[in-house]
Amino acid sequence: MLSLVAAMAKNRAIGLGATLPWGKTMKHDIEHYLNIIKGKSVILGRKTYEHSDHARDIIKRFIVLSRDDLTLPVDTQVAHSPEEAARLANQLGEPEVVVTGGGKVYKLMLPYVDKMYLTIIDEGFVADTFFPAYNESEWQIIEDRSYKKDEKNKYDYRFLTLIRKK
Repeated sequence: MLSLVAAMAKNRAIGLGATLPWGKTMKHDIEHYLNIIKGKSVILGRKTYEHSDHARDIIKRFIVLSRDDLTLPVDTQVAHSPEEAARLANQLGEPEVVVTGGGKVYKLMLPYVDKMYLTIIDEGFVADTFFPAYNESEWQIIEDRSYKKDEKNKYDYRFLTLIRKK
């Protein structure tokens, strides 16, 4: 199964420069994200790969989606198209491979994804990168958990899990 994990603001903001628009103010979301990707292979863009030091020790394998030919470690593959990334993910024979961003990769891989783990932060942010629009009628919400802001999480937020309708 090909899945996607993303955190976004209510205005779909996901990035500002090379960071999250809300910074490190959402500790529960960071834990949620790490639990989803732990022990799994991931598909991500070159820039996201370059900024993924915090998760390298828990990720099984990387598939980097890039137009460029890259020199990467042995356990990392390069895919030059979303079709190739989906094919490589399928060839791994793993129960779940997760798309982790960035914005362009989300847009390119969305047609291939069967499941989405989305964090919706109940705030709008200035951003330069946004999560792509998707047809909500094609997706079924199978889990929806809401949380109020607290000392570790600056904003109200929701964890949604959606699966593509057959």
